[in-house]
Order: sequence, then structure tokens, then C-alpha cells
Amino acid sequence: MTWHIVKIQNDSGASAVLTNPKPATNEGWKDNHLILPGLYEPKRSVMINQFTDRFLQGERIYGRVADTVLNIYTKVWGSLCFWDNGHDVLWGVKESDPINTIILYQGKGDVNLTITINPDGNLHFRMVRT
Repeated sequence: MTWHIVKIQNDSGASAVLTNPKPATNEGWKDNHLILPGLYEPKRSVMINQFTDRFLQGERIYGRVADTVLNIYTKVWGSLCFWDNGHDVLWGVKESDPINTIILYQGKGDVNLTITINPDGNLHFRMVRT
């Protein structure tokens, strides 16, 4: 399974930043982008990195994944790392809460996702039907 981000809708009124510290290809360095308020549609969809280490419990998870997986920074959430766990779940962890993971999306198969940053700053991941 491979998940990609095809749109980011930023309705928060503040800019956000998407970074990929470990892209799969040299083209992946273009994933790093300032997301201004409004709609951002990357020319090439952003692949969500996979991180399948099962032994993250009880650790400072954020520090373990921060240099490997995608990260989005928003005014309200701060820095949020997120990844595909290889088992149909998109996990996330905030820098402000580096131990507790959150489920951001669950689904099967190859999926294109939209990230919406709501006016209140909350994030939502959802599938885009093609």
C-alpha cells in the first residue's frame, strides 16, 4: 500500500510547513513546502513515508521518527510527524506530546489523501476519490 498527499487545504489563516527529511527519491526534496492559506496542490503527489518499527511503545516516539517521516507544522498543532505503519493505519505524533501516537487515517489499498487545516487549526486527513 502506498499513500500520497494530493491536496492541502489550509483554511486556518496562518501558513503551515510540510517537510520530508528522508524522501525516497531526489524528486522527493520538492515535498518541502510552505503552505499558505488556501489550496495547495503539489505538481507531484507527496508520498507518505512508511515506518514499520513495532517497538515504539514507551519511548520518545517523536525523536525516533522525526528524521525519517513527513512532518507538518501548524500554528495550533505545532510539529506533527506522520507515517504509514504498513498495516492500513496513518499514525501521527506531536512534538508537544512525543510519547503518544494518534490515528490520523485508516484505510486499505493505494490511497490519495487531502489534508485540511480547519479555521481552528485542527488537521483532518481524508481520502480523495479519483
